[in-house]
Amino acid sequence: MDQKTWIRMKKSLEKSIPMNDEAEISVKGNEEEKFPYEKKAALEETVKNLHEQVACLLCECNVKDKLMAEHVKTAQKANTGREKAEAEVVKWKRELEGMLQQKVAANERLVRLNAALKNCRQQLSSSKVEHDRRVNIEREHKRLESKYTEARKKLANLTVENARLTKALVKKEEIIEDVNNQMSEATAEFNALISRLDFTERGNDVLKYEYRVLERELKMRNRRADVAKRQHQESAKNVAKLEAERQKLRLLVRRRIPGHAKTKPSNHPKAVDKRKSVMIKRLCEVEEENKILKESESKREKEIRLLKAELTRKRCGEQNIGIAMQHEMIRNSGVNLNEKEKEELVSVDAHSSDKDNLDMAGKKLVPQSLDDAFNSSEKDYDWLQHVLLETLEHTHDSKRSFDEVLEDIRIAFQHRYHASLIEQRRGPINKLDEVNDVHKDLEAKLLESENRIVDLKTELKRLKESKRMTEDHFENLKLINVDLDHQLFAAKLQIKEALRKVSFLEMELEDRSHHFEGLEAACLELQLQLASVSHKDVVSEDFEQEGKSLQTGLQITAEMTNNKKSSQHTSLRDRMAADDGIDTEDLLNSSMIKEIITTKETKEPTIPRHNTCNTSYGVKNVIPRALSVVPSKQRRKGIELLRKLLYRRKRGGNKKKLLTFATNRADLIRNKDGI
Repeated sequence: MDQKTWIRMKKSLEKSIPMNDEAEISVKGNEEEKFPYEKKAALEETVKNLHEQVACLLCECNVKDKLMAEHVKTAQKANTGREKAEAEVVKWKRELEGMLQQKVAANERLVRLNAALKNCRQQLSSSKVEHDRRVNIEREHKRLESKYTEARKKLANLTVENARLTKALVKKEEIIEDVNNQMSEATAEFNALISRLDFTERGNDVLKYEYRVLERELKMRNRRADVAKRQHQESAKNVAKLEAERQKLRLLVRRRIPGHAKTKPSNHPKAVDKRKSVMIKRLCEVEEENKILKESESKREKEIRLLKAELTRKRCGEQNIGIAMQHEMIRNSGVNLNEKEKEELVSVDAHSSDKDNLDMAGKKLVPQSLDDAFNSSEKDYDWLQHVLLETLEHTHDSKRSFDEVLEDIRIAFQHRYHASLIEQRRGPINKLDEVNDVHKDLEAKLLESENRIVDLKTELKRLKESKRMTEDHFENLKLINVDLDHQLFAAKLQIKEALRKVSFLEMELEDRSHHFEGLEAACLELQLQLASVSHKDVVSEDFEQEGKSLQTGLQITAEMTNNKKSSQHTSLRDRMAADDGIDTEDLLNSSMIKEIITTKETKEPTIPRHNTCNTSYGVKNVIPRALSVVPSKQRRKGIELLRKLLYRRKRGGNKKKLLTFATNRADLIRNKDGI
């Protein structure tokens, strides 16, 4: 009875342990969730529930004691079955020994495969390095290609700019040629103008000479006018003397002819008075004409002075080629200019005197030797009396009136002075006007040509400067093109070398990828073999646990080592998958690994659970029911619980390691991509 009570107490304790564990777990969860003042109430309720459960368990123990008698019978039957089972265990032991031998062989094969995996890992790391190197080379290749495209664009732009500059240079060279042609034309025109200016200066010298000649002639005419004035004054004096002599003659005539005077005393004095008044009128008219002539002479002198000033200012004009040649010959021969002027003045005086003599001889008004008569009359007799006598004779012979004769004399004087002076002075004045016009035109053309020359010089300087700048720019562009060609050639060489390296790396990568695929297939085969071996180990461990508790512990440790190896193997496979860019979730959800996990879980014994329900405050009352007591299963229950807990811990640790490794690998890849 003591042994039965001890067994019952042991059973009750074994049943209460999981219940207490569950209660403690629920209490811990509630303690974490609720506030401190609620924890006490929850603990009290849990303690009450535990007391109730203990009471229920004691009731069940009493019921089970009653049932033990029935189970003794069944135990005998079980002993017979046990003997049979022992025979089967011996058989299974033999099979287990064979399986252990196979397991040793599999372990050795696993060692070899792990070494191969390490080598494969090293190769994968080296391939990863090569892949990174390839990525860097591709980036460098892209950068060089971008530089190459930019260089090509710059080269195209530079070629376009070079073509534009060459066109501008051609245009500017054409402009420079045009400017040079215009400069040559302008220099030719300038030389022609200078030659013309020399020619006009020579003509100006000739005109100066003619002006001097005309000035001398004018002086001679002024002298003659002064002489005429003096003669007029003397003629007035002679008129007064004649009037006095007339009075005397009249008295003499009256004395000598008294009868005739008596017969005609009234007619003769009247006639004489009329003639006297007419003569006085004529003399007044002659004086007025002399005044008019003097005024015209003064005006002409002013005009001559103005012409002289214009001639001094303007020294250019046209001249006759013969006069210029004569002037040059005179200069070369060394003839004195004053002697030539004197000769010309003498010839002009002679010509004018001959002309006057011809005019006077044609009209029979003044004799040919008028100047000699005037000079001699100053000493011998009065010239005015001689003139009067001649006029009286001319009126008597021609039977014309005295007024008509005086009009002819006046016309002759006007023609003599006016016509000769106008005709003589008209030619030089016209020549001077022409020379002035030509001089003005030449000055205007000279100013235009000078301005044009200045503009052309500035334009030429500007074009030379622009040409120099364009040449410098063109040389710089040539140097830049040469540098770009060198850079382009170097870039092409680098690109070719990079492409060669890339092709070589691609070949190596393909080889290693094929090798990696072979290794992965081998790994999968090893995993399948490990799964099968572990399945057989689990089955053998189940049978050994029923026989011997020591072998169960050894099998648990073996299973732990196998799980470690499998976890290591799976971790290596996960790392390889992460290196190749495979997601951990896809790896865990793969069909092969699911099959392996399901085979492991199906072969593991399940733990019977009571129908309990955890609440936030504790565990509810357990509904009591009848349970069959099997000693062998009760012994295996704690071992299977420990095995499952260990497996879950290892599995959770492996999953955590896989997830941490995958996240770290993903972070490293992202950092590399970001860099």
